[in-house]
Amino acid sequence: MAGALVIGVTHLGIDIAKSHLADRLGYFLLDQLFHLLVVLLVWLWLSQPWAALMALGEWLLRPETLLTLLAYLVITRPLSILIALVMRRWSAQVDNTSTLADAGARIGMLERFLVLTFVLAGEWTPIGFLLAAKSVLRFGDLREDRDRKLTEYVLLGTMLSFSLTLMLGLGLRTVLDATQ
Repeated sequence: MAGALVIGVTHLGIDIAKSHLADRLGYFLLDQLFHLLVVLLVWLWLSQPWAALMALGEWLLRPETLLTLLAYLVITRPLSILIALVMRRWSAQVDNTSTLADAGARIGMLERFLVLTFVLAGEWTPIGFLLAAKSVLRFGDLREDRDRKLTEYVLLGTMLSFSLTLMLGLGLRTVLDATQ
C-alpha cells in the first residue's frame, strides 16, 4: 500500500510541475523519465533485488557489452558527421529546399541502427529489404531529370552509410565471436 501511495503522490507532483512547462519533446521525455525513476525506486525499495542488479551491473561492464554499446554510439552522430564530410563534395549540387530539415540524417541513423542490429543478430535478409525499399522509394525520382541529382546523392549516401555500418558490424561480430 505504501508503494502505491508513493507512486501516486510523486506522479501527481511530477504532472503538476510539468503542467507549468511548455509542450516540448524534452520536457515530455524528462517527465516520462521521472515517472519511470519513481516506479523503479519503489520497486527497488519493496523487492530489494540486489543480486539481480549486481548481475546486471556485471553484464553491463563486460568488455563485449561496452564494445557493442560503443558501436551503437558510433553509428549515430559520429558516423553522420563522417558521411556528411564525405558527401560535402556533392551536397552543393543538390536542392535540399524541398526536404525536411535533418530528416536525411535521422533516417540514416535509424537505418544504421537497424543494419547493425541485423548484422549482430546474423540476419542478412532484412538488410537487403531495407536497401531495396530505399531504392524503390527513389526509383520514381530517377525517371524525372529534375530530381536525378538528389536521388543520386541520397543513394550514394545510403550506400556509404550501409557500407560503413556493415564493416563496423562485421568487425564487431568478429571480435565478439573471438571472445566467446
